[in-house]
Amino acid sequence: MDIFIVWLLISFAGIKPFFANAAGSTVGILFVFFTSLYKIFENNGKLIVVKLAVYIVYSIFLILIISFLVQYLSDNAVFNNISKYFIAWLMQVHVALVAKIVLTPLSLILNFFVVKNIIEKIKF
Repeated sequence: MDIFIVWLLISFAGIKPFFANAAGSTVGILFVFFTSLYKIFENNGKLIVVKLAVYIVYSIFLILIISFLVQYLSDNAVFNNISKYFIAWLMQVHVALVAKIVLTPLSLILNFFVVKNIIEKIKF
């Protein structure tokens, strides 16, 4: 969902990679939080608003960092040339989408551990 939104915004709306990633990631993290709340982790049923607030603060920082990195890699000449020749050329996608795909595993791993700790450990 996240990568699809980024692709749409970059390819069809002409939005810069930083902002496209911020929008796609925001939709993605909210979906992950609410799905994880009941389906993946043990939730004690309390303080959902507090947990969501903590997750939003964390997510803002993560989205800003990943969005900056997507923009940086998209503008980086070396990454740009490597991805154009090896990936973007084959699939005809924007270099920013390649950067997003490269950075997504890091974001997913961080999200898993942070959401797990927020949902299972916050009990006040």
